[in-house]
Order: sequence, then structure tokens, then C-alpha cells
Amino acid sequence: MQGVEMHCQRLEKFCDMVETAMLTDMDGFLAGEKWSPQDIKAILAVHTESIRLMKRIETETRVNMILVRCHQYQSNCLPYPEALIFTIHSMLPSIVKKKNLELMEVIRGALKKLDKDIFTVEEFVEHLTFLSRISVQIPTLERQYQFLIQLYSMAKEYQITISPEELALYQHLVPSFQHLKSTVMICETKRDDNIFKFSVDLGKHLNQLRYELVLVKMKVNNPVLLCSYTSPKVANEILQALSEEVAIYSNKAYSYTSYGELLRNSFSMKKISTVVRMKQGRGSNAAEVEAELSEVDYALTLRKMLWGMQKEWDKQYSRWRTTTFELLNVDDLQNDVSRFTQTIYMLEKGLPENNIVPILKQKVTDFKLCLPIVLALRNPYLRQRHWEDIQSYIGQFFTKEDNFTLGNLLDIKVRHL
Repeated sequence: MQGVEMHCQRLEKFCDMVETAMLTDMDGFLAGEKWSPQDIKAILAVHTESIRLMKRIETETRVNMILVRCHQYQSNCLPYPEALIFTIHSMLPSIVKKKNLELMEVIRGALKKLDKDIFTVEEFVEHLTFLSRISVQIPTLERQYQFLIQLYSMAKEYQITISPEELALYQHLVPSFQHLKSTVMICETKRDDNIFKFSVDLGKHLNQLRYELVLVKMKVNNPVLLCSYTSPKVANEILQALSEEVAIYSNKAYSYTSYGELLRNSFSMKKISTVVRMKQGRGSNAAEVEAELSEVDYALTLRKMLWGMQKEWDKQYSRWRTTTFELLNVDDLQNDVSRFTQTIYMLEKGLPENNIVPILKQKVTDFKLCLPIVLALRNPYLRQRHWEDIQSYIGQFFTKEDNFTLGNLLDIKVRHL
């Protein structure tokens, strides 16, 4: 019996192999992302060896006078490593195909952008931005590429079935990735020359933009916008159209400035002298455009402020006139008049001579003359005899009824107290 026990002990290692296979969750492992081809290869090596050894089990052995049969033992052990190997053979091709397609999509998209013919500054800036991004991504793509190479090599070694379609995709991956790397290198080599070329074009764009801003400034300085006979509707329509036009040029100026910074910062160190010349040349153009844009925007803002104030004054004045005298908020009234006065001052300083600002200024000034009497009459401690004294002093007599409004007071042309 001792010989039989020793024989059974030699077979116990297969129980350990079965336990290892049972504890390996291959579905969950492959479904995750944190595994490498070396991990899969190690699992394949271990359990392929387990299957080989299990198949070599002596199913009938005579130990002394006893015949030991292991048919059932072998049959019970084999399914566990075989199931695990089957899972790898079943899942790995689809995983490889998915990763291959994902990498090929990135490669094709990158090549499409890098091989595109470039004619404008905008297109080159887009190209340059993408080139910088893909250059940084190359090491990551290289790792993904090597990952796939190892998986296909492992599939071949362990005779994992790969369909002809998937194999063709893999065979296309190798030259495609090499083409991407060579294309990136070529684009990097030509980068400085292209930057210089399109920097010259950008300078031309800046000059054109400055010319367009000069034309817009002429439209903004149209005398119609400073004439009292101009309809507010017409003036606002012109100002709206000009605002939209200036907004377009403002966006262009911002884009061109950003392009210029990007082009200068993208130069290699060996071209540093060229960068200095670019800064001296195109920097002045950008500064001139910004100055022109600022001037146009300021002039347009003043004109919008002019017509906006005219509309707001008429609205406020009408509201004040119809407000019951006792309900007037004198603090708000004073603040509004002060705000209108400050706006008038800004318009006088910023706008050329016109016949709208003097009219507005006269309206505000006339109303300010009434403020002292309004403040006095709104004194909460004022009695009827005080009203009578005030009326006697200003030489105007009126009856303070419940529906008495500021308009009633203004109609009797009260100017000072």
C-alpha cells in the first residue's frame, strides 16, 4: 500500500493545477484594461503545460500487485485548464481586432490631417496645432502598436485562430504606423520653413484687416449718426450693423494675434534670429491693428451711448412727468440726473462737434434747475403755510391736489427757489 500512496502523492500536483485554473477568472481579467501581452502569455504557458502534463498521465499503472486506474481522474482534471485556454482563444481575437481598429482609426485620421494640402494661415495654424499634439501622442501610439504586435505574435505562437480579415487588418497596421511616424518627421522637418512662409501671409492679412478697419472707421464717422434730424430707428439700425461688422473684425484681430504668437513660439531654437525679425515686423502690424480697432470701438461706443441716452432721457423724463408728486423718489431722481450729466460730459469730450449733444445738454440743464424746488417741495416736514410762502416767493400759485404731478410743476415753468 505504501507504493500506491506514493503514486497518488505524485498525482496531487494535478489537483494544484486544477485549483489554479479554477481561481483564474479569465473573463473578468480580459474584460479589464490593466493587463499586458506578457500576462496572457504567462497564463497560456502555465495552463498549456498543465494540459500537456495531464494528457501524459498514465491512466493504468501496476503498483506491485495493485492495478491503479486514473482514467476518471484525468478526465476530471483536464476540463479546467482546457476551459481557461478556450476562453483565451475565444476572447483574444475580438479584443485584438477592437484595439487594432481603434489604433487604425487614429492613424488614418492623423494621416488625413497631416497629408492635407495647406493654402491659408488658418489651415496652417490648425495643421501646426495638430502636429504638436500628434507628436506628443506618438510614444503612446507606439506603446499601443507594440502591444498589438506582441498579441499577434503570441496568437501565432499558441495557434490562436485569427480570421483572414483580422490578419489583413494587422498586416495593414504595420506599414500604416510606420507611414504615420515618417509623415510626422517630414512635417517637423518642414515646420520652420512653413512657419516663415505663413508668417509672411499673416502679415498681409493684418495689413488687409487694418485697411478694412479704416473703412469701418469712415462709416462710424458718418455725419448722419451725429445729426438731430436722423431718425432714431435709422441711427440704431446703422449702429447695429456697424457693431456686427466691428465684432467680426475684432474676432479676426484676436485670431491673427493668437496665430502670430503660436507661429513665433513654434519655431525651433536654430531659427531664433528669424523669430526676432518676425517679432519686429509683424509685431508692429498687430499693434497698429489693435490701436485702429480700439479707436473704432471707442468711436462706435460713444455714438451708441449718444442715441441710447437720447432714448433713455425721453423715457425717464416722460415717466417723471406723469409720476404723482408725493411718490417721487428724490434720491433716484438726483442719481439719474447726475448720471445723465456725466454721460453728457463724456460725449462732449469724445465726439466731434454735433447738434445732438447740445440739445440733450440743454434738456438736462433745464431739468437740473428745477431740482432744488422739487427737493424743497418734497420735504416731509413741509406744511401748508410753507407751500404758500414758497409760491409767494417764486411768483407762481398752484393747488397741491392728490393728482398733482411733477409735470404740473414743470408746466408752470418753475426754474429756481
